[in-house]
Amino acid sequence: MSLPNKRAEIGYEIHPDYWRQGFTSEAVKEVLRYSFEELGLYRIGAVTYPENIASSSLLN
Repeated sequence: MSLPNKRAEIGYEIHPDYWRQGFTSEAVKEVLRYSFEELGLYRIGAVTYPENIASSSLLN
């Protein structure tokens, strides 16, 4: 995170037992809300493998 530049990166990893249950989506939404509303950030970046369709969809 770079507060002076108002940007950060997000990353996540979840155990396969918890895939497709909405936990990651809920967590990412809250991290984004907090980052923009509370920290005043302008940009959040993330990278995923192209074959990880669920993660790619979440980030779009």
